Amino acid sequence: MFEVKTILVMNLAACLILAVSLSAAISTPLRQSRDGLWLWLASMVVQAAAYSLLLISAASQLVFYHVIAHAVLATFLTLQAAALFQFFGRTLNRWWHFLPAFLVAVLFGLAATSANTLSIFAGVFFGVGYVVMALLASYLGSGMKSAGLRLIVVGYAFGSLAFLVRALPVIVLPDSAGGAQSTTSLLEIGMFMSFGVLILTSVGFLVLQKDRAEDAANQLAVTDPLTGVFNRRTFLELAEKEIARSRRADTPLALVMLDLDHFKVINDRHGHLAGDFVLKRFVEITRFCLRQEDLFVRYGGEEFCVLLPNTTSDEALALAERVRRAVENAAFIFKTGKDEPAIPVTVSAGVAELDRARLEEIGGLVSRADEALYAAKRSGRNRCTASPKAE
Repeated sequence: MFEVKTILVMNLAACLILAVSLSAAISTPLRQSRDGLWLWLASMVVQAAAYSLLLISAASQLVFYHVIAHAVLATFLTLQAAALFQFFGRTLNRWWHFLPAFLVAVLFGLAATSANTLSIFAGVFFGVGYVVMALLASYLGSGMKSAGLRLIVVGYAFGSLAFLVRALPVIVLPDSAGGAQSTTSLLEIGMFMSFGVLILTSVGFLVLQKDRAEDAANQLAVTDPLTGVFNRRTFLELAEKEIARSRRADTPLALVMLDLDHFKVINDRHGHLAGDFVLKRFVEITRFCLRQEDLFVRYGGEEFCVLLPNTTSDEALALAERVRRAVENAAFIFKTGKDEPAIPVTVSAGVAELDRARLEEIGGLVSRADEALYAAKRSGRNRCTASPKAE
């Protein structure tokens, strides 16, 4: 088995290497960071400081450094908790960085005269602390499928075991397990396990970052970044599948094309930020009128479309009319700090039902719905028009 000092040096080196690697990989300035990487880096530096203090206490037999080292370790845990909070869009109160460290310093200071008591305090306090961290990571990441999150939870559970291994024998069998040789062996095992905890949790946090980046990239590939609805490319891919399903099941399929009236005037009169607000507000209103299975798409600019499975032309026209009335009656108030009146917004719609008998493809369906939309525009806007049904 390795000596305690050797394991401490190994852990210290690992913390410093991880800290340097993270600092080289982080591209976001500290004040703009929202992913927790800077906080995780800080936890590595703090943990390295704690191992340095433990090395000093082991070399000089000064209990003071031993007590301060464990107080610093408590801060390391709270910094990692803050990193997880920030990653999942939450904030940890700053007092949590001081309260656990203060509590550890006081309790360990009172027990400084007894090596057994210190082992018990360290094992129980940090063993429970790591359990709390595992539960916290599971809670914050509930619903997220990520190998990184699993690594973090397993790492914290392993950390809890590493500290409890040192404490439980001293609690249960103080006479036989409290000897110098037994205590040293348990300390060596616990410290060696802590190296695995360090690697598991840090690698897990980096994998968590990678998984989120991949999810964001996939999301951007299929959705419109401004409104959050599907983009045109994704619509064309999914529409082909819906058409094939409609033919197999012999069920109707309808398409509604929606276009905001005089949208260029809104941009020119109120500015492009107001135009972006109108688009997002329009999407919110329209979504309330749709079913879960309906495919809502930003087709281009201020033009949107909705693909409606199991829906006839008449039913689609009724839906389009419901959206039209909802938009017309909604308040579009773009807040700029001044008393701004509501922006008048209306929408025109064109409706077409898939001609399954003629094996119509998505291009033909879109073309007929677009013709109906422009017929609604020519008729005065703020109205809905359906394409003639196939004979």
